[in-house]
Amino acid sequence: MNSHKTNSSNSNKTQQELETKLRAAERLGYLGGSVRKLAHELRNPLNSIYLNLQLLEEDCKQQDNPDMLRRLQVSLKEVQRLEQILSDFLNFARSSVTELKPMDVNKVLESFVEFIKPTSERDKIQLVTYLGNDLPYVLLDEKLFRSVLMNLYLNAAGAMQEGGTFTIRTRLQKKDKVLITLTDTGKGIPTETLKKVFDIFYTTKTSGSGLGLPLTRRAIEDMGGTITLDSSPGSVTTAFISLPIALFPVKERSLIPAEAEEKDNNIIEVED
Repeated sequence: MNSHKTNSSNSNKTQQELETKLRAAERLGYLGGSVRKLAHELRNPLNSIYLNLQLLEEDCKQQDNPDMLRRLQVSLKEVQRLEQILSDFLNFARSSVTELKPMDVNKVLESFVEFIKPTSERDKIQLVTYLGNDLPYVLLDEKLFRSVLMNLYLNAAGAMQEGGTFTIRTRLQKKDKVLITLTDTGKGIPTETLKKVFDIFYTTKTSGSGLGLPLTRRAIEDMGGTITLDSSPGSVTTAFISLPIALFPVKERSLIPAEAEEKDNNIIEVED
């Protein structure tokens, strides 16, 4: 009897939670639609301002007016900055439709490391990866995940102006998740700043929009995962990404052409 009451209570609680989430999603959908409309209305005059400033810039060059030219170029940069903020905001407001597929996260990470290697060598950043053996596939939207990796790497590179090390690790977590950690040897993040890094529009950069990390968190959550940051001033900064594994038999992995080829070496070190 008590067991029946407990099950019924849990069922009601679950139903209430689902209804609450549905109402929240509906409100966010309405808000997102309004925000997108407003952003598009702002973008049209912004583009017009930019084009006219470019025409004035050409006139100033022909008239040899360096003082006015300098002012116009500052204005052009500010318009470009506003355009970037607007684009980031539209991306944040837009419903993120993900194409989740079972994928080998190690292979995605290896591909990403090869992609950023020329940039990291230029910036004197050593890339090191320790990839776990025989990890199960995870559910990924590869394009979305690569954008997450790029955003985290750019943040890390910005904290390592004089060079450093960017380390990527993967391992199984609690049998149903894969943990990815990305660690940089930059200057660290103050405690008060760390509490706000995922807040919308919060930034410590003069040219930042404050939407990079909120977009990153949203992307990971859309893939069913979680992301957290750990850091302190003068210490390393680590991003922890936890992603759910794909629930299908191992033997079916060969049915995915992009993932058909396996590598024996799962621990890679890329040096400059």
